[in-house]
Amino acid sequence: MKNTPIFLIISIFILSLLSCGDKSNATRPQTGHLFVFADDSCYCINYNDQVKFQTDATFSTLFYNDIATMKNKSGEWLFITQKGDTLLPYTFSKATVFSEGYAWVIKDKDMPGAINTKGDMLISLRDVEEVR
Repeated sequence: MKNTPIFLIISIFILSLLSCGDKSNATRPQTGHLFVFADDSCYCINYNDQVKFQTDATFSTLFYNDIATMKNKSGEWLFITQKGDTLLPYTFSKATVFSEGYAWVIKDKDMPGAINTKGDMLISLRDVEEVR
């Protein structure tokens, strides 16, 4: 039991060393934009608190590869760019974020499928014949 205080002090010291470093970008996404929900609206702001655009979204992800996934007040999911432009001309009943150029979506209660940033359906679970 004599070593317990020394172990505790050394542990605290090591943890403090690990947590030191440049914290300037530690909590910021690399896109430079954040979403703020207020007054029944969604605002995309930059780190200078300047509003870049406003939407009617009720939920939003952060931007990944310059594309964010948003849910509008009608419950439909869509993709937008950092300029606030809609990426695709249609919405989905469910959608994930784009990762490596692909997102999983469900359109009008259809089978889930993977799309690219152009909206091309690359694979649908309807096409699956066997699961191993």
